[in-house]
Amino acid sequence: MQRTRESAEILAARLGLPIEFRDALLELDFGEWTGTTFDAIRADPRWQAWRTQRSLSAIPGGESMREVQQRVVAALLELNERHLHETVVLVSHGDVIRAELLFALGMPLDFYNRIEIGQGSISTINIGASGIRVTTLGERPRLPSSGS
Repeated sequence: MQRTRESAEILAARLGLPIEFRDALLELDFGEWTGTTFDAIRADPRWQAWRTQRSLSAIPGGESMREVQQRVVAALLELNERHLHETVVLVSHGDVIRAELLFALGMPLDFYNRIEIGQGSISTINIGASGIRVTTLGERPRLPSSGS
């Protein structure tokens, strides 16, 4: 959560925009896997179902991808109504961003692993009279070369 907050603060400062925090954009609830190493999670027999069947499984004691997708889509649509014809920047985590992009692309949650969302990458969704469109996906900002 700290990295996401820091990213939002940097963007807000550079763009001169206010920050509004929303629980709907928080990382998914990892339940029993919270604080566990990736090696330990991969050894859990429930990991394979979570990895390959996001539409049917849930993290033990945590959230399902359907729950994540429902909350982030609801937030996106509400923000769109509040800010019609304006640009809104949402800063979140890879799982949450993938859930939203899968919705926007009309793809099933099981295609989760087909989308790469790198740290600091930008994906752009436009919502308008003609519907919802993904115009960029996982784009990395290009930094000017230092000349060395």
